[in-house]
Amino acid sequence: MRKSTAATVFLALVFPSASAFTQISNVTDTDSLIWGTYRPNLYFGMRPRVPKSLMTGIMWFGTQEYGDFQVFRHSCELSDELAGYTWTEHDPREGGVQVLKDPKYNLELTTEVLKFPGGIHGGSWATRIKGKPLDPSKPMKISMIAYQGIEGLGSLELETEADANGLTGEIVFSGESVDLGKFRLRRVESPDSHVLTEGLHANMFKEKKGKTHFMGRMVPDGSLWRAKDIVFKAIMDFVTPQLPYYRNHDMQYPEPGLILTLPNDAPSASNFYALQKTYDGEFSFDVFFDSESAETKLNGETFTRLMQQFKTVFDKRFRGTFPVPASLGEKYVAFSKAVTSNLMGGVGYFYGDSIVDGSVAEDDDGDDDVSEETPDDPIIKARAKRTMAPPRELLTATPSRPFFPRGFYWDEGFHLLQIGAWDNDLSLEILKSWIDLIDENGWVGREQILGEEARSKVPEEFQMQFPTYANPPTLIMAVTAFIDRLKVEGVIEDPLAQFNSQAEAQTGFSDSRPRGAGNQLLDGEAAKEFLRSIYLKLLRHYEWFRRTQRGQIRQWSGRVASSSVEAYRWRGRSKEHVLTSGLDDYPRPEPHVGELHVDLISWMAFYTKTMRGIAEFLGEEEDEAEFARIQKEILDNLDELHWSEEYQMYCDLGVNEEDESIYVCHKGYVSLFPFLLGLIQPTSKQLKPILDLIQDPKHLWSNYGIRSLSASHELFGQGEDYWKGPIWMPMNYLALSALHKKYAAEDGPHQAQAKQVYDQLRKNVIENVYKEYERTGYVWEQYDANTGQGRRSHPFTGWTSLVTLTNSNMHNHNISEIPTELQLRIIFYLTPNAIRNLIVNRTLRPICEQGLYEKILILKHSERSIRLLETFLARPDLALLVRHLYIDLSWLWRFKQAQVPSPLQPNPLHALSLAKNLKTFAPNGVDDWVWEPAMNAFRDVVFCMKLTRLEILYFREPDTDYHAFTWPGDDMPMDDWDGDLGQQFCKLFQAQPLLEELVLPFSSITGDMVDSLQTSLKASDLPNLKFLQASPYDAPAFLPAARRLERLSVTIGDWNEE
Repeated sequence: MRKSTAATVFLALVFPSASAFTQISNVTDTDSLIWGTYRPNLYFGMRPRVPKSLMTGIMWFGTQEYGDFQVFRHSCELSDELAGYTWTEHDPREGGVQVLKDPKYNLELTTEVLKFPGGIHGGSWATRIKGKPLDPSKPMKISMIAYQGIEGLGSLELETEADANGLTGEIVFSGESVDLGKFRLRRVESPDSHVLTEGLHANMFKEKKGKTHFMGRMVPDGSLWRAKDIVFKAIMDFVTPQLPYYRNHDMQYPEPGLILTLPNDAPSASNFYALQKTYDGEFSFDVFFDSESAETKLNGETFTRLMQQFKTVFDKRFRGTFPVPASLGEKYVAFSKAVTSNLMGGVGYFYGDSIVDGSVAEDDDGDDDVSEETPDDPIIKARAKRTMAPPRELLTATPSRPFFPRGFYWDEGFHLLQIGAWDNDLSLEILKSWIDLIDENGWVGREQILGEEARSKVPEEFQMQFPTYANPPTLIMAVTAFIDRLKVEGVIEDPLAQFNSQAEAQTGFSDSRPRGAGNQLLDGEAAKEFLRSIYLKLLRHYEWFRRTQRGQIRQWSGRVASSSVEAYRWRGRSKEHVLTSGLDDYPRPEPHVGELHVDLISWMAFYTKTMRGIAEFLGEEEDEAEFARIQKEILDNLDELHWSEEYQMYCDLGVNEEDESIYVCHKGYVSLFPFLLGLIQPTSKQLKPILDLIQDPKHLWSNYGIRSLSASHELFGQGEDYWKGPIWMPMNYLALSALHKKYAAEDGPHQAQAKQVYDQLRKNVIENVYKEYERTGYVWEQYDANTGQGRRSHPFTGWTSLVTLTNSNMHNHNISEIPTELQLRIIFYLTPNAIRNLIVNRTLRPICEQGLYEKILILKHSERSIRLLETFLARPDLALLVRHLYIDLSWLWRFKQAQVPSPLQPNPLHALSLAKNLKTFAPNGVDDWVWEPAMNAFRDVVFCMKLTRLEILYFREPDTDYHAFTWPGDDMPMDDWDGDLGQQFCKLFQAQPLLEELVLPFSSITGDMVDSLQTSLKASDLPNLKFLQASPYDAPAFLPAARRLERLSVTIGDWNEE
């Protein structure tokens, strides 16, 4: 093995051109992802994927009383006690709708955003901020502040003429930067907004009432994220000197909303501006960002129309991508849309430096090194050297907007499973962003705390990252999911669903149909380009894992294994925690250099298997063989080292006081990892005890999902109780995925039990997450092991959003209970993409194959025809499914002449002969095959078919000047053909006694040949012919012999009459 050295619904409004931004592939639509709601730690904010650039946001406070001013809303905080903030729709390429409910201020706030890619700087966008009372019977007085600021080499200026009393009408800013070019920001107030104008001492503010208050400030680079502090200070500095007047005159303070305002000043050097308006009731305002290169300018009326269009398109696409059973109802559809939208609305762009330990050398537990090291986490931390790593950038989903608004390696692989199901290319864009963080040694930090803003949300003791600490390599799951999608597309080894079925003919789908903006990398060459671009870094990361997390085997008595090297332990643990494993406080062996962890060796087996698949796709044969060897050794060691016959489970290994290896067995998630990652075979003896453990209510089974630790364990629910019992969505998802794809789908002695576990577990998990969402308005980080109630961080729409994928991709819609004939009729009317989704379900695969292969239409697609015949060689069972074949064979001559490398060589016709159950045959591109001397072999194949319909699409009779063509190397003489056309047809028809329909739409036969055919053909040659389509010149040649003809279709050019 080598060592590592928008196609949006609004497209017609813009004029797309080449992007100036980095792309992960030259075929992807990166422009539509430049701007976004990439500030997920805020209730709402926009920014581009550009370091030190333009950023916008909103904040608000109540003005019912003065004390409300102390409670600014800006960043997502659990202490704000909002009743919910939910993206009801969100597509990172197009826009979204978010609804926030703030009971303290009686406010229901809606933020809407639409994006309009175009130009060369990432396009334009527009937002609408609108509010109304949660309870219409109660007052709602709100001061809304919208701000914008720019960092780096750029400018931002207020174009609207400043007034010390405030601004009126449309407010315009102009700006420019290297990355964004020239742009304008416009704020437009709705005429229906209820602006605050009345209240105590309102007459003293008559010059300012109803106006938009503003401020501008010069803010240093890296400080725009402190917008709330900047605005709060500006208001305080402006209001404080005014208050003594009221006290000195023994007057009550005025209406809070009239006096708590921005100072209406903006120095010329300002790069940060805030606009404030206070409302007494419903309100709405729009903010438009117009990129000069995009040449678009929107207004409120257009925004309203396009937003409704966006919602309609989003709903239709969502229902197609994540179908929800009708039995769950529309409320569940809304829930499913919300959790998925919140995952995508939680995608953020981060840029900044980070803190790493600069003192640590790699920990080498070589075979000859028996270290007395005990807990290495305190040791490493004691000698740590705080070092600032250079600024890096990262596009990532975030686990929880209020509590974990940053990138987590452990979580991200799960996030990308669902994001990839919605937008393949976006998931790979995020994946590539993470992979770019892998350093020259192969390490990437498990938490990406980039910049001061990110560090402000993390306790200081957790900010430093250690270059010997790992995290479960879940990013590789995103690669695996991508490869699975390529298989469904027919790009990798899986030929299914790549040919035009009847459904494809009805929908008009074809090779020339443009892919959606999020699926460009599902093309074969683009997929290879992408995988090759990340392969070496993935390999470097893989080697880092094998080098730095390797465990010891033969140093400790009692360990027997086929391989002396394939064993692993997590570095960076303490006595109570193994944070690096992701399962922080889950019980483990006593800390010891000789301990081995079953979850880590399972992850390494999974990583190796994926790398093997990538190497195979890229044609890296040596790497593939090496990965295959390592994979076998890891799987052998997994059983030999970690399976306990006594406890009938997979266990960690520890070392006792006599330096003997011992099993340390705790029934729970860790013991399930070989099963969760699909590493054991359906016929394995280990599967039955695992399924029994999962189903046992005394241990892991509950009505809400699989518990993280056995309910009978002495530590169940003890201590911080993080992974000591609570139910976690990602582990339940892995269990359901393994059951769905493997153990309940493949033949084996425990398949029935696996199906039973799958059906009930899936029901329990979905119902509980939905029930808690209905009860609380949130999805949660974890769920109580005994009651199912949501616990800890919320909203937690990171990996808990996998409930949507659990419901849709793992739902078989009970189609297997439908009669086979009806199943086929259903498949017949499905689009190819819908069939591809069903094919992933192994239970449905046979009926989908039958539906896809029954009728294939590829009359003008040479490459697809070649691939089809190659498929027949690889899967003769699929060839037998084909009943109706319309195929392009124009490549046969070139194919043999050029000796194209293919499994079809040297005889491509052999593959065609495998389709033994054909009823309809229509070859295209092999004109005159009926009599052509060089087509003897082709005719032999046709003669062996038992057809009921034959279409001879193009046909000309031989003339006296004809010279036969030959295959290169054949000894066919170039003499004039002097055969008898009538006899040729007789041979053909005699070989097809079942023929009922004959179609010759574009043939051309002279009078002499008509006579020849009439003379040669007999009724016994066409005993069952009931339908004939031909030109008026050709039809008479066949009519005398067609005694049972029922229908005649006469064709003249494009005109046809029956």
